[in-house]
Amino acid sequence: MKRLICMVAIGLLASASGALAQPSHYDGGLGFHRVEAPIGIRWWLTGQNIALDAGVGFGSTDIGTESLSNWAIDLGLPIRLRSWDRVHFMVRPGILYQSQEEINPSPPFDKDSATALTILGELEAEYFLADNLSVSAAHGIGIVNTNPAFGGSSSTDWTTFGANFTEVGFHVYLFGPH
Repeated sequence: MKRLICMVAIGLLASASGALAQPSHYDGGLGFHRVEAPIGIRWWLTGQNIALDAGVGFGSTDIGTESLSNWAIDLGLPIRLRSWDRVHFMVRPGILYQSQEEINPSPPFDKDSATALTILGELEAEYFLADNLSVSAAHGIGIVNTNPAFGGSSSTDWTTFGANFTEVGFHVYLFGPH
């Protein structure tokens, strides 16, 4: 039985890899996948079937005399499942880590950070407007572990999500072989 399962899996992988259309863009691009981490890159590895995504985001808000910072890191591994002339359809496992400083509302009025770690499973469609310019959108499920500031109880929850037209990602492919 194990041998049969291995043979079926190898056959599916071989047929899927042969059925993928060849991409017509460079390997590396600037852009972003997630609005929380808008300064990013996507780099397709050999054969352009698997890519590495990395993005960061930073911010600061002034509250009276205090400045509260926030930041986010988004990491993903897009795996191309199917391609057509101008479209990649992929699964993208990833993580999103966010940190937001807060002020304690009662004395001693110190600062602490609330954090959230999200483990993501997404389906993404990347549409090429031109050979090296794409827009993308995704939806999926995430498991979120939040740790409130000032020692509150952490929680782990799950959520479904989807991007709307204001949260469409993009990439401009500029680097690597074509």
